[in-house]
Amino acid sequence: MKYLKLKDKNYRKIYKKKELSLFIYRCIFKNPFIFFKFKKLLILKWINLINSSNFFKFSNRCIFTNRGSSIYRIFGISRLELKRLASIGFLNGIQKSSW
Repeated sequence: MKYLKLKDKNYRKIYKKKELSLFIYRCIFKNPFIFFKFKKLLILKWINLINSSNFFKFSNRCIFTNRGSSIYRIFGISRLELKRLASIGFLNGIQKSSW
């Protein structure tokens, strides 16, 4: 469990470093006024940037249990933790409904 948290954190750090350059490359690719030869060189650099760092492997995980599936993005926690916290009353405005 601890290993997965560290691994995910590392992937997020790498992505944060490369995010701006990827955004710039994408904007240049979409610009119709730039020459094709220049775009071709940038495509090669972009491919090398993607292959050099494996930053597309991170996924959303629960901040409490590190569970990888059924994560609510608003809270950053899994559905099981959301249910537990709602039933205790830690989340404001959310109650566990009962019929």
